[in-house]
Amino acid sequence: MMRQDDLFEELTALLNAAYKPLADMGLHYVAATQNAELTAFRCSLGETFLAEIKGQVVGCITLRKPDPTYAGKSELPEIYQREDIVVFGQFGVAGSLQCHGIGTHLIKRVEDRGRELGAREIACDTAEGALHLIAYYEKLGFRNVAIMKWEPVNYNSVILSKVLKVIGER
Repeated sequence: MMRQDDLFEELTALLNAAYKPLADMGLHYVAATQNAELTAFRCSLGETFLAEIKGQVVGCITLRKPDPTYAGKSELPEIYQREDIVVFGQFGVAGSLQCHGIGTHLIKRVEDRGRELGAREIACDTAEGALHLIAYYEKLGFRNVAIMKWEPVNYNSVILSKVLKVIGER
């Protein structure tokens, strides 16, 4: 049986590897270098969903409310100040399995969970220079709603959002 510490080590290795190509582009994503302690902390902020194949974790995503320590600060984009928003992050899929639908499945899962929690919209952010990721999110129905400079990253982040339609709504 896997211990929780082992799981965070495994998730950290997955995220570090998944974000390595972005780090190689010069983009300093936190997930590219975070340690297991930070992974555990970031998971504790919300609900983390895993994709597994034959008992091995091959993908993860964490759904949460926007960071309450920023709530109400004028520099925080309006969308991250709303009560009806959920946000996902710590999203990664093992490199050899990317582009096989695992990430899309994980995003659909957090969209469904967001609806269950009463959210009307789901958001994420990614580096302005990660054009392939922006195009991926747009293909899934997300739209660019703001630009934000987070610390400690070295890039502007594009904040993308998608309206969560209630089941049966057109």
